[in-house]
Amino acid sequence: MLRAGQDVPSRRGDLYERALKLLLTRDHNAEDAAPVAPMREPELTLELLGWAALRLHGLEGEAYRARELIAALEADPRNAERLGKHWPSAAKFIAEVAERTGLLIPDTGRVRDASAYSFPHRTFREFLAATALERDMGAVAAGVASGAGELARVFAEGKARPERWAEVLALTCGRLGPGGADGLVRRITQEGNTALLLRVVADAEGISAETVRGTLKLELGVGGEKARGPPEGDRGDPGLGEGSGRGRGPLGAGRAVHHLRP
Repeated sequence: MLRAGQDVPSRRGDLYERALKLLLTRDHNAEDAAPVAPMREPELTLELLGWAALRLHGLEGEAYRARELIAALEADPRNAERLGKHWPSAAKFIAEVAERTGLLIPDTGRVRDASAYSFPHRTFREFLAATALERDMGAVAAGVASGAGELARVFAEGKARPERWAEVLALTCGRLGPGGADGLVRRITQEGNTALLLRVVADAEGISAETVRGTLKLELGVGGEKARGPPEGDRGDPGLGEGSGRGRGPLGAGRAVHHLRP
């Protein structure tokens, strides 16, 4: 990004989006490698990868069998139809993404004999999943999607594994912006999943100070000794516990935007 003469965005969601688009539209091959054409349909590619990431993120492990990735891309008939207009098959789409962008990494290092693929960073997978979740929430709100949408599944999986979905929801808050982010936090609150709620609010961008205060009251107990907490400006960690692996968002110091988890 710096080599391209672009400023580094201050919001991590904007940074991830910019980085992904650079991978899709610029030559990132080694100097001694044969030239590879840029990815066709970069915007559609990001959308399709987002839907795949959203469906696969809840699975154990960081690598996904080729058949699982194909099934995720073809799960929604509308996405399968859009993919089919530009690529002969989901397998061909996966191969092109791997060969031209590096956003899918074959387990063997070669597409021709790969049996599984992974995203280069968990951060990218989480951000891609957040883009799809935001679109799905919009479709549900507009009445153009059937059922409760993907958010209900995310909430269900988040009960047992809040650490798996917290960053996806935090990044979704950032994409929804003011108002929308607060609304999503309220929905998480209604789920009664305090572990997930605290992790999301700690890292989310775009939520209001009022929502942060409400979350602190929920955690510490309104009216009790704990509710008064430490002096202003020294709130410390909001009860996420050891090993959360996160920097702090509105409840603390804020995470460095350059950090990409392997």
